[in-house]
Amino acid sequence: MFKNVAIIGNGPSEINSNNGSLIDSFDKVIRMNNFKVDDTFIDDYGTKTNYWCTNMNTSVGTKYREEDFEYVLVPFPAHMLNRHPKSEKIYNKYRSITLCMSQSYYNELIALVKKVTGTNTQPSTGLSMLFWIWKENKKLSEDQVFGFSFFKDLHEERDNWHHYFDDSIPWQPGYVVNHNGVAEKKVYKYLVSHNG
Repeated sequence: MFKNVAIIGNGPSEINSNNGSLIDSFDKVIRMNNFKVDDTFIDDYGTKTNYWCTNMNTSVGTKYREEDFEYVLVPFPAHMLNRHPKSEKIYNKYRSITLCMSQSYYNELIALVKKVTGTNTQPSTGLSMLFWIWKENKKLSEDQVFGFSFFKDLHEERDNWHHYFDDSIPWQPGYVVNHNGVAEKKVYKYLVSHNG
C-alpha cells in the first residue's frame, strides 16, 4: 500500500519548488488533514490524492467526499479517536474506507520518540504517518516527503506561515501546533537514516 508513495504535509516549504509534477508522478500520494488542492498550488504541491491522512479532529471536519480517496488513514489506534468529542461523526462518514494504525505500531512509535528525544512528546499526525510508512516499507526516504516545513532547515529563511494555503497562522522555528517540532525533527532524521 505504501510502495512508491509520496506524503505531502501542509507546510509552506514547497512554495516555488515546482515539485507538483514530481509529487503527482508517485504511484500513490498521501495528503494531510485539511489539505487544499487548487490551481494556486498545482505547480508546487500537485493535485494527485489517493490517501487522506487525518487525525479526525473536528477542525478537519467532513468537507471531503468519500469517493475522493482510496483510503482514509488514521495514524493512531482506533480507540484514540474518542479524544475529540465530534470525531465519531467524521469517522462514521468515512468508516468504510478508514484504516487505523495498529496498537503495536503506535506503541513502537511512542518508545522510539522517547529513545530518540528523551521526552514523552505526543507525536503529531504527520510524524505518526511517516512512522507508519517507515514500518511498512522498512525505510523512509527524504525524497518522498514534501511540505513538512519544520523538518527543513531552509524553512526559517523562506517562509513565515504555518500552512501553504493560509498565511494568517505564523510559523516559528521548531514550532508545530501542539507538538514539539524540535523533537519531531530528531525522530524524522532517525527514520530516514535507519531501516525499519
